[in-house]
Amino acid sequence: MSKKKKKNKELSASKPVQKDSEPEVEVIRDPKGQVVGFSASKAEFFSGPLPHPDLLNKYKEVDPNVLETITRMAEREQTERLKRQNKIVLFVGGKSILGLIFAFFVVLAGIAAGVYLLMHDKSAEGLFVGIAPFAIVVGTFILQTYWEKDEKETEKDKADLQDNI
Repeated sequence: MSKKKKKNKELSASKPVQKDSEPEVEVIRDPKGQVVGFSASKAEFFSGPLPHPDLLNKYKEVDPNVLETITRMAEREQTERLKRQNKIVLFVGGKSILGLIFAFFVVLAGIAAGVYLLMHDKSAEGLFVGIAPFAIVVGTFILQTYWEKDEKETEKDKADLQDNI
């Protein structure tokens, strides 16, 4: 048995003293039974749209309709949040479609300019002007796909890291 484990085993703790909503107190004693320290801890965790039940009861003492009021406020806030999220989704979708339309017209104009130059005995320039816009648009889509994949991996790594905490 290692020294650390042996030392921890020698320090025995008495039963914690716990009262209603009082912190848990632990008395730490050495092997001879003498008190060497105290440890106190209290933790409460609560999450949700409504306040902690103890606080809610105190609010009810002041106003019996407080639960209904808080519930209506939470419902309104959620409705507004959903409206904002829907607007964002529509904006992002519209932006994507608009980008595709502009890319189509840029490529079409480039091809038309390339054909025009080819028809007027400018073969090298016509070939370059006809292919360049298409290559730029394709390259942009490839890069965007790579960046989105990288962002998803980064978000996944962050989520995994938070799950481990």
